[in-house]
Amino acid sequence: MTPGTFAGDTGPTAAVSAGSLAGSRFASLRRAIRAAVLSVCAGVAGAQSPAAPFDWDALPNNTWVRLSTTGAVPVKNFHAGMTIDSDGDVLLLFGSESHELASNYDNSVRRLDLSSLVWSQDYPPDPITTYTRTATGILRTTSGRPWGDHAFDAVDYVPPLRKMAVAQWPEHAFLLKKVLRGARAATWLYDPDAKRWQVLATSSPKVGTTVYDPDTRQLVGYDGRNTYVLSTRSLEWRSYTLAGGPSGYHLSMAYDSVLKKVLAYGDQDAGNQLYALDVARLQWRKIDTALHPPGAAGAAIVYSRRAKALLLLAPAPGVPAYSNTVGTSETWAFHSLTGDWRKLSLASPPVFGMNYHRVYDEKRNVFLYAERAEAGAAEGAPLTMWALRYVPDGLANGVAKP
Repeated sequence: MTPGTFAGDTGPTAAVSAGSLAGSRFASLRRAIRAAVLSVCAGVAGAQSPAAPFDWDALPNNTWVRLSTTGAVPVKNFHAGMTIDSDGDVLLLFGSESHELASNYDNSVRRLDLSSLVWSQDYPPDPITTYTRTATGILRTTSGRPWGDHAFDAVDYVPPLRKMAVAQWPEHAFLLKKVLRGARAATWLYDPDAKRWQVLATSSPKVGTTVYDPDTRQLVGYDGRNTYVLSTRSLEWRSYTLAGGPSGYHLSMAYDSVLKKVLAYGDQDAGNQLYALDVARLQWRKIDTALHPPGAAGAAIVYSRRAKALLLLAPAPGVPAYSNTVGTSETWAFHSLTGDWRKLSLASPPVFGMNYHRVYDEKRNVFLYAERAEAGAAEGAPLTMWALRYVPDGLANGVAKP
């Protein structure tokens, strides 16, 4: 038995009926997977062809560049999450749709090799007929993997563990309501080298956003009310009720390595308020600024340690934040040392609403972002990758390059 896993979860107590899952609801998904990669939105810098290895040093500063990726390019899943092992040169993608009308229940892990920009799939999705609930309420497949379900912003690579952590929130698997009775949230760890999942024995919170804090070496989660901290030593969650934090859901978090605080932005109502959590002191506070960016739901935020700034890609003012078919967006930067937001004067890739497909690549010093490429395209279109190397004016001499 792997440490931190359930000893008693060796057999299913509930299974899904295959007969109820056939039909036309997956036809649109199959058509989307076969679709060709869409053209880049107007105004964003032209694509670079993938190289072996790709020349990251050739990226211009302060310009969004569309990247040409090859291989098994994944489709856009609205509720999927993305993380990165920068030192391992790999970007990881997990999560799928599980709403009644857009369900695909895909529990596979996709990865992008950052040296060659080639996508691959770690294993085929488990058939939905293998979805079970264990005696202790864990939702898993007969292969010992988590269900394909919403991941939100609760997907993080944890360097001390050399694993990807995923907090599973079961209520969104609407097609499988009978199996959900008695189910509970779970925290899973995925080893990208062994391509193997394990479920933690700890009682898991229902969080929609998590972030790794490298200074305290803990995973931090938040549900709009309570704050949770997972020790990378004990692999146990601790819960705290703290005043002063954001409320609601569809929140996003990033770790500010300069202030040494977790930053949170956005919510289901397209909030534009920035909050900071001091993990060591367990204190939340609101950060007041003179300027405010557009509000966002499931905000595309990352923290650039070299630029000492939180980067935000958000729908432009007047564009619906949760879901839209326009895509018009703006890029903003919150500078930790000066405590101010700045709107960046550069053409930005499309943002069709909530988007958890974003990471900061420390090794290459780039903001990596994925979205379907063209206004009006349906969810399920192939993912397109963009990269931004942000260099503030004071670093324009190239100090911030890798």
